[in-house]
Amino acid sequence: MNYKEVEYWESENNGTDEKADEIKTNQAYNGMLHAQTDVDWYKVNIEQNGYFKVQFQVDENTNKDNINRGWKISVLDKNLNLIKQYTEVKDNMLGAELPYELGEYYV
Repeated sequence: MNYKEVEYWESENNGTDEKADEIKTNQAYNGMLHAQTDVDWYKVNIEQNGYFKVQFQVDENTNKDNINRGWKISVLDKNLNLIKQYTEVKDNMLGAELPYELGEYYV
């Protein structure tokens, strides 16, 4: 299958940390899961100490009554250590404010 990269949309295949899409802070990105087992990885490089929040939005055309277990959203450090995890996300979500240091992080 051929895919065309579009700005601010996830690329395929981004299903592992090695193939994570690089994203920027303060920018919304779109993605799509094609199966219950689909996993999407994003990598962000933080250039100054501070705080961040992960914001997740469900497309307005999504039938929320048809969402089974919801999404699992994880924030990991560069060594893939879990910092924060949100489970059974079935609607728009604004995560907790998390402190961070310089470096790479994964969502």
